[in-house]
Amino acid sequence: MNPCANALLGLAAVLHAASAAAQADLFLEVSLNGEATGQVLRFRESPRGLRTTAANLRLLGLDLRIFGLRGDEEDVELSSLPGLHYQYDRARQSVALRLDDALREPVRLNARPGAAPPQQRATPGFVLNYDAVGQLRPQRSLLAFNELRFFNELGVFSSTGLLSAGKQARKYMRYETSWSWSDPGTLESLKLGDAITAALPWSRPVRIGGIQWRKSFDLRPDLLTYPMAAVAGSAVVPSALSVYINGIQQFGANVPAGPYVVNRVAGFSGAGQATVVTRDELGRSSVLDVPLYVDTRMLSAGLSEYALEAGFMRRAYANRSFSYRSPPLASASVRYGLNNSLTLEGHAEAGPGTTLSGGSALLALGGAGVLNASMAASNGGGRQGGLGYQYLSRRFSVDLQTLRATATLRDLARIDGALPPRRTDRASLTVALGAGSSASASYIAYDTPQARPARIASLSWSSYLWRSLFLTVSGFKDYKERGNKALSFSLSTSFGERTSASVSAGRQNGTRQRAFSLVRPPDFDGGAGWSLQQGGIGNTTYRQAQVQYLGRYGQASAIFQRSGQADNMALELAGAIVGMDGTLAAARSVGAGFALVSTGLEGVTVMHENRMLGRTDSGGYLLVPNLSPYAGNRIALDVTQIAADVNVGNSEATVAPRSLSGLLLRFPMSRYQAASIVLTDAAGSFLPPGTPVRHIESGATTIVGYDGVVFIDGLRDENRIEAGNGETLCRASFHYRPMQDKPITRIGPLPCARTAGPP
Repeated sequence: MNPCANALLGLAAVLHAASAAAQADLFLEVSLNGEATGQVLRFRESPRGLRTTAANLRLLGLDLRIFGLRGDEEDVELSSLPGLHYQYDRARQSVALRLDDALREPVRLNARPGAAPPQQRATPGFVLNYDAVGQLRPQRSLLAFNELRFFNELGVFSSTGLLSAGKQARKYMRYETSWSWSDPGTLESLKLGDAITAALPWSRPVRIGGIQWRKSFDLRPDLLTYPMAAVAGSAVVPSALSVYINGIQQFGANVPAGPYVVNRVAGFSGAGQATVVTRDELGRSSVLDVPLYVDTRMLSAGLSEYALEAGFMRRAYANRSFSYRSPPLASASVRYGLNNSLTLEGHAEAGPGTTLSGGSALLALGGAGVLNASMAASNGGGRQGGLGYQYLSRRFSVDLQTLRATATLRDLARIDGALPPRRTDRASLTVALGAGSSASASYIAYDTPQARPARIASLSWSSYLWRSLFLTVSGFKDYKERGNKALSFSLSTSFGERTSASVSAGRQNGTRQRAFSLVRPPDFDGGAGWSLQQGGIGNTTYRQAQVQYLGRYGQASAIFQRSGQADNMALELAGAIVGMDGTLAAARSVGAGFALVSTGLEGVTVMHENRMLGRTDSGGYLLVPNLSPYAGNRIALDVTQIAADVNVGNSEATVAPRSLSGLLLRFPMSRYQAASIVLTDAAGSFLPPGTPVRHIESGATTIVGYDGVVFIDGLRDENRIEAGNGETLCRASFHYRPMQDKPITRIGPLPCARTAGPP
């Protein structure tokens, strides 16, 4: 064979060997997106890079469909897969795979994870709120407002009214009477009796006597119903993530390498700035700024609320107790979140000679604010249209709204004589000037057939001058009524946590006005308070002094006033009487929700949201007023103030009363019938530690501690114990009486005598 042929054969052999080596199997440790998979898989190295099987890619958790693979391929070239990148480390025999973010499912986190609210409940009972003002000078009279409620799990019956009594006449005026029921699970509520119809911003509510069926998110204050902001990004390596909203940290978590989405970012309204900081294990950080806009008037996609009413219109409210128009009327309102950028609203009402229907929409313009528009029509050719825009930010806020109606527009409020306005315009601008200062300007135009038209422009400026010293300067002018203008200023400050002072002066319609006040209200925990006021309007001056006392049973006030040459003096008493759990409790005025705490012991300190409310009375009760209905309210006992001989079970609870209702909250407590017994043997030496002891009367068992001490609970007046076992068995008896000056009674040393007989 010639030399040339030999050379060709040698070259072919070398190429074949190189090709065989290139196709050799490689068993490589695999990482995916920066994280170890714990997998060692087979690959092949070819001139065009690494190759593997579709089955191996499936083992790594990859979705083969995004690469167009069937799943049975035995030879897949990694570099041919779109969006997949790899780095082969020959020395470490490993391969690092990385997917593009677009092909990866982002890690989804909630900045405000939803938590199930505490179970709402109501304990049968009643409450009577009262506020009575007795005038002593110049003539004697009495005004007494009352609110009576009866409640249980089936609902609440409520009635309010005002009693007035004087030399001329005595009269009781009923305001509202109704029965209501609600279900926080379905967000639905039913009301029978006096009610106010639901309304949208462009419609007018009326008072009726009848039935009202609603679905309202008021029953779940823990729910965030408006579209919440979301921030998205990507981490190159596993990192710690922090989300800041307007410079305040709202959320923190650890995220793997790759894309992430943080949902339910809240804590602000209007325009805001979200800053996302990711920091890896080496301390390297990256910062991402995301502009956000939140409007709490809108509904999230798919959420809805509505109200349906039917009944008879209330006439002469606060002047007549029972006066209703006939025939009946009906009204309906609905709101629906079509998506996170569009909320739709509708309203319809019908009554004697009146029908009206219309709709409106709120459209989010990204980070540029929210636009709203409305249209309505009534019988008789009446028309109404509105348009508005709102933008809120930390630096400035803009609110624009206009509403136009024809003279023939008919709605339910018109039946009672309140004609609808023909024109309503509102424009306002508020600017933050920095250093605690702000300025605002507004313009209001109002035309109604029942009053003169108004075109009022106003300006105001406010600023913190020094620490707690706050200055406000404001003025307005009505361009439709000559001489209707005003200019005023006020200066206020505070001394400590409770005392404040203010002074104001100005001129309105040519009349000079001035006022000075010094106020120190009672502390929330209770105590005395007072206020002093002095001022004048034109040539008329007035002075007023008031003294208040707030206690656990209510608030009492004494008021003295001199206006010109006339003196006035009055006394006021406000509070509540609650009946629950077979007891009557006097308390401060009770709000929409309350709880009656029962401990069974006197003098136990009760806390509400870490604020001391008071101590239980001789019956072991304390009423906690003004709880938030349907929301969690934390009530706890101050266990540091409880005697050592008191056995406390649960010392805190989170409760959610129903609206206008109360609940009974029991904290079972009992005093120990216990003593520390010191046991000795016949020689006077302490029984050894660990000796078993049994209390004959209760059957309880325990052991002896150091220095012969054994603690026994459940004691009787006369007690027997036995200690030890077998030949070491001994017995002792003793008389028990608790000592008032010591939390735990100590008895002994007590000889434990050995005996072979039964106890």
